[in-house]
Amino acid sequence: RRQRAMQSSVRELDALCARLDRLAEGLVGASGAGPLAPVQEEQAVEEAVQLIQRIGESIAWAYGQHHNAGLGEAFAQPFVDRRLRERLKALLGDRLGMRREVHGRVAAQVLQTIHILLQATPAESTLFCNLTAGWYLNDVAATRLDFRGSDDL
Repeated sequence: RRQRAMQSSVRELDALCARLDRLAEGLVGASGAGPLAPVQEEQAVEEAVQLIQRIGESIAWAYGQHHNAGLGEAFAQPFVDRRLRERLKALLGDRLGMRREVHGRVAAQVLQTIHILLQATPAESTLFCNLTAGWYLNDVAATRLDFRGSDDL
């Protein structure tokens, strides 16, 4: 029974990751559809921020369940498989048509989530290795960000 519940939760997390993947594609202009209207952009950003937060919290929670070995790795797999690391980095990058204040909200959540994931995941985990591989963190740290419109930072 516990195994089925875990598989269901992993499937739900995979669905969240898939949705974030599609939203990020639209927000960074990779879909080729052009910039979103302000109302659509606002809705997409709000949903993306919530998804990023939920995904990060879920993975951090799963890695914290020490009595259930393998749960963290199972929860991290959709994040790795869907290459969300790259999507998060793209969301940090140039605004690509997003308004500054809107981009600042997404960027703040991305940075907070990366920080939480690095803290919550063991150094030998798949996700930690994924986040620290290559120049990813250097690229994240070198990203030029404008938080003048953000009260959170």
